[in-house]
Amino acid sequence: MKLKGNLFVKNLSYAFFAQGISLLSSFIIQFFCPKLLGVTEFAYWQLFLFYVSYINISRLGIIDGMYLRYGGKREKELDGELIKTEWLLYLFIQIFFALCMSIIAINFVNDANRIFVLLACAICLIIINSNNYFGFLFQAINETSIYSISEVIYNILWFVAVIVLFLFHINSFKIIVYFYIIGQILAGIYLFYKARLILKSKLRFNFNAVFELFTNLKVGLPLLIAMYASMLITGCARMVVDLRWGIEAFGYFSFAMSLTTFILKFISQISMVLFPALKRIDSHQQKNIYVLMNNALALILPAALLMFVPVKIVIGWWLPSYTSSLYYLGILLPICIFDGKMQLLYSTYLKVIRKEKYLLIANVIAVSVSLILAIFGAYALDNLESIAWALLIAIAARSLFSELLLNMWIKIKANYLQQFTELLIVILFAVTSTRLSDGLVFIIYFCSYILFLILNHKTAKTILQDFKYIFKKER
Repeated sequence: MKLKGNLFVKNLSYAFFAQGISLLSSFIIQFFCPKLLGVTEFAYWQLFLFYVSYINISRLGIIDGMYLRYGGKREKELDGELIKTEWLLYLFIQIFFALCMSIIAINFVNDANRIFVLLACAICLIIINSNNYFGFLFQAINETSIYSISEVIYNILWFVAVIVLFLFHINSFKIIVYFYIIGQILAGIYLFYKARLILKSKLRFNFNAVFELFTNLKVGLPLLIAMYASMLITGCARMVVDLRWGIEAFGYFSFAMSLTTFILKFISQISMVLFPALKRIDSHQQKNIYVLMNNALALILPAALLMFVPVKIVIGWWLPSYTSSLYYLGILLPICIFDGKMQLLYSTYLKVIRKEKYLLIANVIAVSVSLILAIFGAYALDNLESIAWALLIAIAARSLFSELLLNMWIKIKANYLQQFTELLIVILFAVTSTRLSDGLVFIIYFCSYILFLILNHKTAKTILQDFKYIFKKER
């Protein structure tokens, strides 16, 4: 179960470092900006982050197809002239979409702050999608450390933004947006420097370049749609909150949602490194790694819920204005378990075995469930808590469905005891977190988690033995 040790460990180390910086910057933004900005300004900052997360839809699957088709290749196998020409064609498409977004914002939106947010997103559309072209290319050829460093660069600018807000007593979300854009520009300069050999290549505007663009689009579009369907599971619920209860309720709900993304962002970095590494090994090794990681995640991820009470106490003390958000956190936090496994393992393996069509199906079903339940909860029940439950149900169902499919395709016998006990303690946590006192919730869940580990002690023992074997082989 060896994954070309040195390069894999190097890429993983860079990914962990980059995500450590990202987590730290997110932490500072999340816990200091609400204090410095105020409820409404912070809500607009959350709105910007929400909108900017959807700008990748304009890439039309082009770089996603490139990522799938080039995955596992080496740099010397790439055609620099073709890649540079395709990048320029792709860039023209991004400029066109950015202009359309700007025209719509100026002519059809009345709120000045929302216009600013949309114009800023239009600028980011060009910069970020151009960055992602080379970022995805480096990931595909297993040079993920380059992409990780680019993430560090733009995340550092968030630190600067918070310092500026604090020193000059500025309570405008626009300052953070400006620094976010500057950070993306600097990250782009770094990526262009690392891709300088490609950018120095001659242009080749011919049928082959256009054909390559459309081939990547055809391959990558289902994956792009699957990704956005995945994002819309939470996105449509947040849009319903904005439409039904307004910008401030959106800010409170988004605050609780963003607390769950800390762990998920960290996990996504491992999947970035895992995909090209898995593409270079045989199916038997892929199967062994899948079993090991699936079992390990099932036992480790539920431990994150033990942080609920400490986090709730700290936030309640530091940000008393957001105390109401913490009520929904107990329901939303378990999303980390199911979405964590989906991002790291199930989505990655569906791409590796080229079953991304089923990834699309799973995500479309989940987003449909989320949207229907969210609308029902908002307009029939007039209950914000029901929106949180809708998200948890949709994401948990998607994870279980994807695991079932992969077990069938990879020919793995399901561990029903592990699946049932994991689901049971998650439901227990979500219910008790909204009904009982913090101290009682912690005690009940701590005891439940220990019992969960005891019941699955054979799986835990197998995991430890496998990891010992891997590290022994690495030496």
